[in-house]
Parts: sequence; C-alpha cells; structure tokens
Amino acid sequence: MKQAVSTKIRDFISGGGFLFAMCSAAETLDISLAADGNDIVDTPFDGDPPVADPSGALNYARSLAFGGFTVFADSSHEYSDIDVPEAGAGTIFSLFEFSAQVDAIPCLLNQNHNREIRGFSGETSSFRKSLVKKDVTILAENNDGVSVRYLMGTLGKGVFCYYGGHTPEENFGDYQANAAGFRLILNNVLFPSAKTRRRKT
Repeated sequence: MKQAVSTKIRDFISGGGFLFAMCSAAETLDISLAADGNDIVDTPFDGDPPVADPSGALNYARSLAFGGFTVFADSSHEYSDIDVPEAGAGTIFSLFEFSAQVDAIPCLLNQNHNREIRGFSGETSSFRKSLVKKDVTILAENNDGVSVRYLMGTLGKGVFCYYGGHTPEENFGDYQANAAGFRLILNNVLFPSAKTRRRKT
C-alpha cells in the first residue's frame, strides 16, 4: 500500500506537482520508493518476512533525495540511517543564501527574518548529509557538520522539498506568530501560488 501511494506521489511530482514533506514523511517516502516492489518490512508489521537483505534490494535511482542508505527493517522507531536523531532539539541550523536572479526557487523557499534557527526534534530530526544525492540542493544545514535540516530537488517538471523535525518551537508556550522555524513551513504553503513574472523583451 505504501509503495503504491509513494509511486503516485512520485508521478505527481514528475508531472509538474509540488511536494512538501516533513519529519518521517520525507524519510519513509524515499525508503518506500527505493524498495521498488520488494518487501522490506518485518513480520510484525505486515504478517510476512522481508526479503533476505532489505538494504541490498533497494533501488536508489527511484528515491527522490537520498541514496546509499541502510534500512532498519526490524525497528519500530528508527527507519534508516538517513535520520540523525541527535541533531534535533538543542541544535542550531543555518539557512544558505541564494540569488533571486539565479536560484529563484531556493531563494523563495529560504525567505526568513533569521538566518540561524533553533533546532527541534521529530521521528526524523535531520538528514545525513553524506546520503543526500548530488543533484539535490541543500537549503539549510545543522551546526554538527554531518546533517542537514532542509533541502529541495526537482523531478521531471516538478519540485519537492524536505524539512527535518516535527514541530518548531516544540515546548509549550514557545509558539510565536513570527517563529523562524514556522516561516519555512509557510514558504512551502505559499510556494505553489508563486508565478514567474513575464519579462519584457
């Protein structure tokens, strides 16, 4: 079921759609796409055993943002080594700057009043930098040198954006209308309505 849904999502993006996925939605979507018809889920979850070597059965050409990752088929909490659990709350991540003339989409997605933002946790807190595909654009990285928080890429005619962590300003009472972590979510909500201005020739 997950693979059928993830394939529909991939086709949607390729056809010109936009996907914003956050936390474990990003990680598990890529895992499901890479599984490519192979059963990589352990018996307690679907009633039958996985293939003998789940990670060896992965087709990374089908995943959107990550390649070379290892899945944890027998875990109920961690899904793969894409996630860097310790890169959550208590960390700081920095947004990269992009030129609106050269990199319009990354520039729009990274608009914020802060360049450094307080980190937060989730089922998938951050993404392992060494597993990010070369054609994917890193929008923000953590201060640990090994993980990234925010990235985007293209597939066919469409665009996808992944954001690690679950809830910015996650402690009760921290919610603010101008919280920098939430601003990135708002950018993604507004992105599909952005239109390219026709230039005079």
